[in-house]
Amino acid sequence: MGYKLHLDVAGGDVPVSAILTSALIAMTSQRITYLYDIMDAAYDAAAVDEYSRRLGHQPIIVARSDRHAPGRKAERKRLARLGFDTPEDRLARYRSAAERVIARLKDDLGARMVRVHGHAKVYCHLMFGVLSLTALNLFRLATAR
Repeated sequence: MGYKLHLDVAGGDVPVSAILTSALIAMTSQRITYLYDIMDAAYDAAAVDEYSRRLGHQPIIVARSDRHAPGRKAERKRLARLGFDTPEDRLARYRSAAERVIARLKDDLGARMVRVHGHAKVYCHLMFGVLSLTALNLFRLATAR
């Protein structure tokens, strides 16, 4: 059985929440107050959008088609002609922080080849990596000048 790790990452690539289910938005909302849910196209569903809005967040789903917002395509063209990014484009850049953290977990902290079986053991293995990465990034932020 395959597992998928979901992360919410704060500034400085510090993991705030990590879980092996789809309940990440709810868990993070209990821990911190934030405004935007930045997700990739895999989360492009009305239920996800509605749930995010119910929590008081603005969902930004990268690569979401213009079918969700009439007039969005024309607005994007106008902004592009003027050399401006849309607010969604600017916020989507922050999504790369979670991708950097996942890559670091895979490349440096053993998440690429998990050699244990069972949800509890896989979760424990991945969370040790997340804990290590959190400590490393907090140390890096504390010692940066």
